[in-house]
Amino acid sequence: MARVLVADNCPDTLHSWALLLRLWNHTVTTADDGPSALVAALSGRPDVVLMDLALRDLDGLAVARRLREKLGPHRPLLVAATGFEGDRYRRAAFAAGFDFFLIKPAEADLLRSILAATPAEPLPAWAHPYPADLIPCAGN
Repeated sequence: MARVLVADNCPDTLHSWALLLRLWNHTVTTADDGPSALVAALSGRPDVVLMDLALRDLDGLAVARRLREKLGPHRPLLVAATGFEGDRYRRAAFAAGFDFFLIKPAEADLLRSILAATPAEPLPAWAHPYPADLIPCAGN
């Protein structure tokens, strides 16, 4: 199972995602703001980061950019889970380094598909056999 960092500024969303992921037997760490998410991702080295774009103090886009800068190809798989809809947000997320873009409330099966295909050493997003209804960064 994957090590997952969940970062969201809404306590209900944060705890709901964490509960669901633990029920699926993943190891979960949580953060409720951008600086905490960055520290947790750099120190805990999760396989996947499920992150809201609207984090406090340092938004999810900035966290993704810093992870990409600091970890390069060894960064975790980055999944944006946000209430922001539209191409503008999607393009900004992919430019920042996110691999997937989920709109809240996201279908649990979509997240499960991403996690099921995530190896211990994440492959580039284009190498994963994800279902066509997910929005990977390749092909944006």
